[in-house]
Amino acid sequence: MHTPARPFALAALALAVSSTSTAQTPSAAAPAMLEEVIVTAQRRDQSLQDVPLSVSAFSAEQLTQTGTTTIVDLQQSAPNVTLAPSRGTNSTLTAFIRGVGQQDPLWGFEPGVGLYLDDVYIARPQGAVLDVYDVERVEILRGPQGTLYGKNTIGGAVKYVTRRLDGETDLNLSARVGSYQQRDLLGSGDIALTDTLFIGAALASFKGDGYGELLTFDAPNYDKEVLSGRLSLEWQPSDALFLRLQYDRSNDKSNAKGGHRMTVGAISGAPILDDVYDSRAGLNPATEVNTEGAALTADFSASDAWTVKSITAYREGDSVGPIDFDNLEVNDFDVPASVNDHQFSQEVQLLYSGDNLQMVSGLYYFTGGSGGRFDAILGQTVPGALIGLPIPWIPLIQTTYGDADTESYSAFVDADYSFGEHWSMTLGGRYTEDRKEAVVFSEQYGNFSGDPDDPFRIPVAVLSDYENSRTFSEFSPRTSVRYSFDSGTMLYASYSEGFKSGGFDMRGNQAANPDTVEGFEPETVDSWEVGMKGEFLERRLRLNAAAFYASYKDMQVVTAVGFANNALGFPVPVQNVENVGEATLRGVELESEAQLGDSLRLSANIGYIDTDIDEWLSADPSGQIVDVADQRDIQNTPRWTGQVGLNRDFELGSYGLLTGSLSLAYRSAVQMFETPSAIDEDGYTLWNASLLWYSADEQWSVGVHGRNLGDQEYRVAGYNFPTTGEGEVIGYYGAPRTVSLQLDYRF
Repeated sequence: MHTPARPFALAALALAVSSTSTAQTPSAAAPAMLEEVIVTAQRRDQSLQDVPLSVSAFSAEQLTQTGTTTIVDLQQSAPNVTLAPSRGTNSTLTAFIRGVGQQDPLWGFEPGVGLYLDDVYIARPQGAVLDVYDVERVEILRGPQGTLYGKNTIGGAVKYVTRRLDGETDLNLSARVGSYQQRDLLGSGDIALTDTLFIGAALASFKGDGYGELLTFDAPNYDKEVLSGRLSLEWQPSDALFLRLQYDRSNDKSNAKGGHRMTVGAISGAPILDDVYDSRAGLNPATEVNTEGAALTADFSASDAWTVKSITAYREGDSVGPIDFDNLEVNDFDVPASVNDHQFSQEVQLLYSGDNLQMVSGLYYFTGGSGGRFDAILGQTVPGALIGLPIPWIPLIQTTYGDADTESYSAFVDADYSFGEHWSMTLGGRYTEDRKEAVVFSEQYGNFSGDPDDPFRIPVAVLSDYENSRTFSEFSPRTSVRYSFDSGTMLYASYSEGFKSGGFDMRGNQAANPDTVEGFEPETVDSWEVGMKGEFLERRLRLNAAAFYASYKDMQVVTAVGFANNALGFPVPVQNVENVGEATLRGVELESEAQLGDSLRLSANIGYIDTDIDEWLSADPSGQIVDVADQRDIQNTPRWTGQVGLNRDFELGSYGLLTGSLSLAYRSAVQMFETPSAIDEDGYTLWNASLLWYSADEQWSVGVHGRNLGDQEYRVAGYNFPTTGEGEVIGYYGAPRTVSLQLDYRF
């Protein structure tokens, strides 16, 4: 287990930034100032230091210098944030911020952290582990964002902002090679077709042979094979009008990740493998995930004060891949699955900017659907005599398929008013109405082959067969008050609410639980926050701190009931989505950055969160409802998170510039699910370092990036079904030590 000294050491380093930055001698030349950071956290351009929210922002330059490859790398750089690939996948995102999120990617169950690609909400987590390329910045907003961003942002939001075209003809090429046969190729460029019409494109190929082996298939495990691209067309015929048309597509053919069995097989006696990246998974690992979308953004400035903005977008995706729960060659608990989704959204904003009043208001419409099918090959058998066949046994399969559709309307307004030079106040609110429709079907059947695609089926039992619809509505307010000192330091206090609507459980077993046809209720988060943002020592030191308290109500949780016998007496896997109760989340966060002289920069962040389950209602074996809050905790939320980074520039005159960076990131022990289990992870520390050389004409750059230099072994996800079949206690792990070489050329 981790020792408590480590997070306190990180806190000391974070606070030491201020004292270190004062160590300049009086005769020394005045060091460079920190650059201003511009964000759009409040749906308009603002300095980070003027936003009364907890926001972490990462520029394209920072992402390059630290060797960031996907958005999940950023969990090390923002306090109280978890971003990770979901169990058994490469591109499905699990996101938690301040204890709120969702790790079940099944259709009908929605995330609690919103992901936005250029202000377009991405509704499903499949394909949401975005690779970082051709990007302007990434912002992470912590706490409920229900007023400006709407439903499903009760934990926070991640904003991926792509590069705007500048009208200059340019071409950027990049190649990366590294450990485990990493070989990435990236290209981007833009050209002016006329003085007012620009076109740009980016194409990226990411490949790697993986950290381990799928022993059954002699195939790579934790490999990567992704091809992504973007196109954009920008037209600005006048200062008052701007239009941007975008298209993006991604294709991921990486193998499904095989998990590491943490226990000996209960039936087969299969031993535990020595290498956690190797797996005996027996289900064909072939996977394909496709996502694509188009968006049209229009900005019209009716006057110096009024602007109208429209965002029209369509996205769709599909994925096919296996889930091997037992991770053995036997069909003990294998699930081939397919998922598809589509969405259309239209947002119209009306913005006002005056001397004392800033306002963002608008209307938002969303319609979308997701669905799919998965077949649980249970490795069990049915006596032929019981279903009238003159054979001893036949394999048993359980199939589930259906659709979940959403139609959502909302209206919002957020106004910020300044009372003189020091005091200002924000008031906002959003009304949302969601209509959910679901079709759910699940049955057990047998066949001779054990193949779910075999057209010959012998019906055993229908578990669920229903259609239903419900409407959910909520008003989400937001208010903040702030005081700005003459020095530029700001103090603020805020209150905000977040709302995630209810829905229908696609795994719900109607035969065992008839109430599942009514679906589950919404969940909400009410959050209070106080904070300070300031820049000191002539803008050489930046300190942003926040303390928060949140009430998390009607939590939507996937509860694994285990196995229940069906009408024929055969076991059926049962899981439910339930509103189990309430929790209290409270914590503190500190982000700091210091310019130490002209060439040395120190940054640090630390987050602490204390989570209490106040109520968790569950049925005991006798069917009685009991409160088991003392046996549960919030998942995917370490108590301590933190990072300290050092960056140094070396001027080489006519030979260019050399930049080096070193960082240490720490995460304390974490529970993977609400119930403690063997797959929970102890605290761990990761070391990363980068060294980049830029030519004097800024055309060439060469970089070396090392991640997890201590080769730390750590789990990021898992399954825990110790009492079923072979005993499915499975871990999935973060990347081992990797080193890569990057070469860039800019025309």
